[in-house]
Amino acid sequence: MNRATHAMVGAVVGGAVYWGACKLLNHQPELGGLLLSAGLGAAAACLHDLLEPAIHPNHRSIVHGVALNGALAVGMRHLWLRAEAEPGQRALWASVALACLSHAALDVTTPKGLPFLW
Repeated sequence: MNRATHAMVGAVVGGAVYWGACKLLNHQPELGGLLLSAGLGAAAACLHDLLEPAIHPNHRSIVHGVALNGALAVGMRHLWLRAEAEPGQRALWASVALACLSHAALDVTTPKGLPFLW
């Protein structure tokens, strides 16, 4: 996938997750939070390729790996379950984390797939 695709999907995921999480948490979504989630989602979805640039066909290593992305998912779950965090903060963190994970979800559908570790 190219950067534009990752950014577009990340923005959509970020905004949609923010909106859905706010509704789930009985928190009124705000336009600023939605735009922030979409923007951060677009940036987070491109983070993998910024850290491991596609300079050759086998550029996917530890950052693209299933293990690291799984750890990110576990960390996101931990943040989501923190009761002391405000609902708006929980929604924002969930939107950014899932937007970041959208990169791996798109890359796993390519012929190269993803490495487990590197």
